[in-house]
Amino acid sequence: MNFVIEERSFPALKVMCIPVTVPHAQMRQTRLFFMKLGLYVFTKRGKPTGDVFIRYVGETPETIDMEICFGVEALLPETKEIKARTIDPFYGKFAICYYKGPREDLIDVYVAMGKWFSEQNLQRSGGPLIEYLVNDPRKTPKTELLTELYWPIN
Repeated sequence: MNFVIEERSFPALKVMCIPVTVPHAQMRQTRLFFMKLGLYVFTKRGKPTGDVFIRYVGETPETIDMEICFGVEALLPETKEIKARTIDPFYGKFAICYYKGPREDLIDVYVAMGKWFSEQNLQRSGGPLIEYLVNDPRKTPKTELLTELYWPIN
C-alpha cells in the first residue's frame, strides 16, 4: 500500500450505475453488481470507456450507500435497477491509496487508511469516496488487481 495526498480533478463521466444500500458484511458482493452492469452494457451494445468504480455516498453503522458505476460513451436506456447518469466533474485534495491485491482484502486497506488518517491528523470532507478499478478483474489475477482509493480531505 502506498498513501499520498494530491490535488486531483475528475472529468464529467457518463455512467450506467446501480445505486445500492448494503450491510457492511456484504461489501464483498460488489463484483456481482459489476457483472450485472457489464452484461447489461454488452447486451445493449454499449461502448464502455474503461471507467469502472464505486462511489460511496453515505454510511450508517449498519449499512453503506454506494453507486456501482460503469463508464460508457453514450447513456443507455434505464431499467428499474440500472440508472443512466452523467456524474458532474469534481476536483480537490484527496488522500489516495494505491493498492495491489485481491479486492476481498480491501477491508484491511480501509482499516490501514483510517489509521494513517489519524497519524496525519487528516479530516475527510463531505465528498464521496471513490474506489477506482485500474485493471479488469475478469482478465487479471487477483494478486495483480490494482485499485485506487480516493478520499476527499479538507
